[in-house]
Amino acid sequence: MSNIKSSFSPPPPHHPNGSGPPISSSSVTPFKPFPIPNKSTHRPSFTAISPTVAYTVLASGSQKSYIDAASGFLIYNDLFRNTGFPPDDHTFSFVLKLCADFLERAKGDLGSVENLFNEMPKRDLIAWSTVIRVFSDNGCWLETVRLFKDMVLASRFRPDAVTVVSVLPVCAGLEDVNLVSSVHCYVFKMDLKNVVSWNSMIGNFAQNGRELEAIELVREMQAHGEIPNSVTLTNVLPACARLGSLHQGKEIHARTIRKGSAFELFVSNALTDMYAKCGCPDLAQNVFDTSLRDEVSYNILITGYSQTSECHNSLSLFSEMELVGMKQDIVSYMGVLTACANMSAIRKGKEVHAFAMRRLFHEHLFIANSLLDFYTKCGRTNIARKVFDRIPLRDAASWNTMILGFGMLGEVGTAINLFEAMKEDN
Repeated sequence: MSNIKSSFSPPPPHHPNGSGPPISSSSVTPFKPFPIPNKSTHRPSFTAISPTVAYTVLASGSQKSYIDAASGFLIYNDLFRNTGFPPDDHTFSFVLKLCADFLERAKGDLGSVENLFNEMPKRDLIAWSTVIRVFSDNGCWLETVRLFKDMVLASRFRPDAVTVVSVLPVCAGLEDVNLVSSVHCYVFKMDLKNVVSWNSMIGNFAQNGRELEAIELVREMQAHGEIPNSVTLTNVLPACARLGSLHQGKEIHARTIRKGSAFELFVSNALTDMYAKCGCPDLAQNVFDTSLRDEVSYNILITGYSQTSECHNSLSLFSEMELVGMKQDIVSYMGVLTACANMSAIRKGKEVHAFAMRRLFHEHLFIANSLLDFYTKCGRTNIARKVFDRIPLRDAASWNTMILGFGMLGEVGTAINLFEAMKEDN
């Protein structure tokens, strides 16, 4: 923020119309005017108005059409230079947000935002929460954690629900289980719990390999008088699915029926997925038949059936998707090819391969690997080799599928040659 060369004198220590304690000149001197991208931007004047009105205009101006990052800086400079009112903690919170908006548009770094925050003579809860949110939203996870710890340990303010919600995505991004546990403990000690904070914690545990804790949190949530909503259920059902916890999943299903949320699309999809992954395709089919459906609904069942002895249902659902006007995607093709491989349905698999080629899906690595698995399991290693040779960037799954396929068919020499080629390719 050094592209403006003008300087200014600090305001008088106290304005006759002002209220509250003045800020000393030593605490004001370090602050500089902000860069002004367009000096012709129209903005109101703050000369000879009260501090309350000045703050009100600053705080509410961001909702008006004539206020943007540029004019916001001009307003701040006018307030600083011409009115004699010293910026207070409310002003700095607003200006901090302006800095974030300006830097986001300019795609610059966040150093200037932190510098402004560090120079603030007084910081309140809004200032702390704002700077933490700004760094969190911009993916500066380590800086966010440092600021959060500083707020807890070195300030007289304590994080509120807004602050905690800004820190939780950082915990997930860093995959720091200890940090998640610390934030969790803090939330419960400070009694910041509401349905949003409960859902945030349940979701973070469920998505970071702590499924049992996620399920337990749902019980604690109810014990504390909070009623799980649809977001809670769509967070915890995947945890039940990964654990294969059919009993807990059925309990949650019963609750959705009592609450009338079983027919909401996201909830019904989560229920279908839970039953499919728990090895109950018949129950998954029942939920599917009585609920709204989208492409995800079909993909869940196609993939679920492909892992069972009822693979033929995957083929039927794949065809049904097109009949009802839904577009098959990569997941649809992967599921139906797995079903064809497990059934050794070479003719149907070739048809799916042709459909994929017409839509250029065969170029996707996941579908190419599914084709390799299909052809090797059907004993068509010659076609598998052609598919393999046309993959531009092979991954470990591509090589392993070919090595295993040739090995299972007794072509040990070819399998060994592929293994050596894999080492060279890596």
